[in-house]
Amino acid sequence: MIKRRFLFAALLLIPFQNTNTTDNRTAKTFMATRPIYQNINASQFLFHDAIYSDKNSLIQITPLYQKSMAYAANKEYFLINNKQSLRIKGSNSSEANRDICANWLEISNTNFSGNVTVSPEQTQYGVVADYNLSLKDVSDWTFFKNLWIGFSIPWVCAKQNLKLSQENVQNEGDATGPTDIAQALKRNNLKYSRMDDTERTKIDVPELRLKFGAKYEGKNGFKIRTQSSLIIPLESKPDPTYLFDPTLGNNGHFGTTSGVYFDIPLTEKDEAPEFNIFIYGEYNYYFKNTQKRTIELYNKPWSRYLLLRKNGEPATIPAANELTLDVKVEPYNFAEVSLGLRLKAGSCQAQIGYGIWAHGTETLSLTETFTTEYGIAGPGTGSANASTMLSWPTSDDTNFTTIRESDLDLNSAAAQSAVVHKIHGEIGMLFEKKKLDTFVGVGGSLDIPHYNTALKNWSLWGKVGLNF
Repeated sequence: MIKRRFLFAALLLIPFQNTNTTDNRTAKTFMATRPIYQNINASQFLFHDAIYSDKNSLIQITPLYQKSMAYAANKEYFLINNKQSLRIKGSNSSEANRDICANWLEISNTNFSGNVTVSPEQTQYGVVADYNLSLKDVSDWTFFKNLWIGFSIPWVCAKQNLKLSQENVQNEGDATGPTDIAQALKRNNLKYSRMDDTERTKIDVPELRLKFGAKYEGKNGFKIRTQSSLIIPLESKPDPTYLFDPTLGNNGHFGTTSGVYFDIPLTEKDEAPEFNIFIYGEYNYYFKNTQKRTIELYNKPWSRYLLLRKNGEPATIPAANELTLDVKVEPYNFAEVSLGLRLKAGSCQAQIGYGIWAHGTETLSLTETFTTEYGIAGPGTGSANASTMLSWPTSDDTNFTTIRESDLDLNSAAAQSAVVHKIHGEIGMLFEKKKLDTFVGVGGSLDIPHYNTALKNWSLWGKVGLNF
């Protein structure tokens, strides 16, 4: 029996083998990063055992730190055509030698040349406070015996940097406009989706979770617990001024959580040491809200940087100024699953495991009918609606063509579906006394994204708790 249980555990711990990244996304304007406190192992290790105590109140404090690592595929997400570096050249160069025509960035030198890339990185740190209250003393009715209520509230600091960098810039003789690529992509008249090499920081309490749960323990040591939460957002919604601006939580969405947590014993009860399989799963559903996002035009990557003008007017504006719109965002669901092996010896516990954090692609819809007087700028006062960032129009269209709602590619501004594989390990101690239980623990994990739609992270965390 025990051998069969260990074989079952080994099969559960085999991770997905498909690490294909050929389906990378490109030319997107928004990425959903994993909130540091959405870490099922950091929240449940030791806490899951402590909540089965006969004590009434449980307090847990969990400090966390998360840092992204260099991941070349993330460059493609914000650049174009699945490239990790772009060649930007003036209109005197042939299209075969460039990815972006410098004139669209208001670099007036027709002989300009240079390369640009990005290396998005993020650092998060914070602390989560949890409180749980048993309902067993509310009534003698056995219904309340295994029920509890509580709340969870995180404080988070996020630092993000797109890390725009340029090289081989040649701009001799240019007297007007931006003198290099970095200046062009953060110039003052560009109101939204600026690209920069500056670290920006956001500090806030992103949300409050009101929790309700139930627990059950079998005679053989089998444990199952369920939990539901109401998620109340507290942070401000994303700011589209800069590409890859810091976000702390779930972008201002209200939501609900459903969780289930299993402990399956592999050894007989009271046998030392104890081996368990743990399987944890949480499902977060978020309701739609309204945000401001920068939208591209169909089949025109980086069209947010095209220049627009009104019919018969010489003045131009960057397309991002007109194409950053209020949209209704439907994020649907975020899910996290973790499974592994736990060893218990006296007051000590240690575990290793594998997990997945995943979410679907957002669905965006305009909150009102889109109308504009602008069209893509031609060299005079007409427009060249077929223009892309690659080519600079050399003649006006005979008919001025305005941008229509059907030209908008809403998916370009939606956070793309992500699957993140996680390898993790934890160690800690749980001391059970008559009036007061205490526990302390530490852990760490490595996040490996399946596609380029999430960051590659490592994280460390600790915890201390009281049960009384």
